[in-house]
Amino acid sequence: MKDENSQSKVKPLFLTKKLAEKEFEIQSLKYQIYQQGNLFSHTVERIHGLQRDIRKSQIYLNAVINSMVDVLVVVTPDTLIETVNQATLALLGYKEGELIGKPIATIFAEEVTLFKGTEMKKLLKEGSIRNYETNYKTKSGEKVPIRFFGSVMKDKDENLIGIVGIAHDMREIMSFIQKEKAAATAAAEAAATAAEAEAATAAAKVRAEESLAAKAYTENIVANIPSSILVFNDKLKCASANWTYYNTFKKNPSHIEGNDVTHALPSGIVTKFQIDEKVKQVLKTGKLIEITKCQCNDEIYNIKIVKIVREKASSLSSFIMVIIDDVTEKAKAEETLEKANKEILSLTKARTEFINRAAHDLRTPIIPILALTPIIKKHVKDKEILYDVQIIERNATYLKRIADSLISYLKSQTGQYNYIFKKIKTGKLIESVLITYRETFKQRKISVKNKVPKNLPLVELDELRIMEVIQNLVSNALKFMPKGGWLIITVKKIDSFINFEFKDTGIGIIKKSLPKIFDGFYKADESRHLEGVGLGLSICKEIIENHGGRIWAESKGRGKGSTLSFDIPIKQK
Repeated sequence: MKDENSQSKVKPLFLTKKLAEKEFEIQSLKYQIYQQGNLFSHTVERIHGLQRDIRKSQIYLNAVINSMVDVLVVVTPDTLIETVNQATLALLGYKEGELIGKPIATIFAEEVTLFKGTEMKKLLKEGSIRNYETNYKTKSGEKVPIRFFGSVMKDKDENLIGIVGIAHDMREIMSFIQKEKAAATAAAEAAATAAEAEAATAAAKVRAEESLAAKAYTENIVANIPSSILVFNDKLKCASANWTYYNTFKKNPSHIEGNDVTHALPSGIVTKFQIDEKVKQVLKTGKLIEITKCQCNDEIYNIKIVKIVREKASSLSSFIMVIIDDVTEKAKAEETLEKANKEILSLTKARTEFINRAAHDLRTPIIPILALTPIIKKHVKDKEILYDVQIIERNATYLKRIADSLISYLKSQTGQYNYIFKKIKTGKLIESVLITYRETFKQRKISVKNKVPKNLPLVELDELRIMEVIQNLVSNALKFMPKGGWLIITVKKIDSFINFEFKDTGIGIIKKSLPKIFDGFYKADESRHLEGVGLGLSICKEIIENHGGRIWAESKGRGKGSTLSFDIPIKQK
């Protein structure tokens, strides 16, 4: 940071000139009053007070230009508060967490139409608003009069990304004007003639108007500050810069003020991107120019050039603002992310192709084997050979299930499933699956309790896909359940969802594996390495999520059984 002596060197040129003119007027008035004797002594003292007030105003304005002392609020397109500065918190008495994410109306004392309806459309069209007078409301309920300046932020595609608002506390300005009026009245009363009183009043009014104009100009600059800024006059000479710029580019105010843009920015950027020509173009046309990813050595900048029109008492003057944003780290991060995404896509494509080829290579020899084994069993009389044929058939069936699981997994991952939603009775789905496994339950002495109420509403779902989920969950329970176990299936309505629950007395799931069992190719631990390749639950998760639902598992640990549940909405959006 620069010291105060350095900061004092940065001040608006027009204010210095005006102050000199007003100083001369005051000295002339003092001389006239002094000639008239003691009658005007009181007026002289008041004029000295005006001089002190003007000097204080100069110091105050310099502080505003060189540091962010005004209230800054950044609003999202949904008019929610996204960012505030310390001045905001100090003025309104909030903590940062009490404002972030809250509606912008929270900090206004009365309803503000600026962020809705026709006024919002006007703001979006014009890009900014100035001198909007209203009141902020502090946390304690106190009204604070403010003058509001807004600037629209858009991305490169002209989509609204937010609104930057700068509000100036008007209490000090109002107090200053009242003091100026009081001083003018006192001077007028002490003056010998009405002409002297009128002159004193006019001088006070001019000083007050100039102070307000200077404040408005400063606030307009501050309202557009995203990072480093440079301000050039209509002669394209540097008038001022903020301290972010001085710190970023290691410049001193005396080195750039009064010089053109070639002295203010690295020469490589100016030459390569023709910044000097673009500054002239903006001054002439008034159209904003943005230049992204300007690289100089190892640094990358985004540069915005915008024209600012300043209103004086009876005329207009133009300034050019150059806004520089250092995006080096962001650009590097985006480049790294892009490379990582390409690598992930490449690996994913390779994995998909491998799984698809493996699945089809498995199915090709299995289909004829499964077609021939029933015929062979009819003609074989030898029990040992028949037993061997049954082993072949069982293992071929197992391999076919693996191949089918691989293909189903690929379809779920690549979005090849074509979901057809219809209103279905959930009880019908459960009964159909239980009938399929009836013989298995009987052979393994598994007790099944089907707790499905008859008064459940119809559910919009893809019948084939949900059937596949239920079959996987029942098969999964059987796979890890000893003989004589039990399985309880419960279906119930919870708010706008239907909940399915499958509770078994199987080997259970260790705690660390619970979050991972729905990942593709994952097997919880060595106690669960029985059949399959670990795709069934992953397929279930994909199907349930495509129904707008969720699936999860619960278990108290190894040997204590497990419960697998899923929810799906009654109506699809």
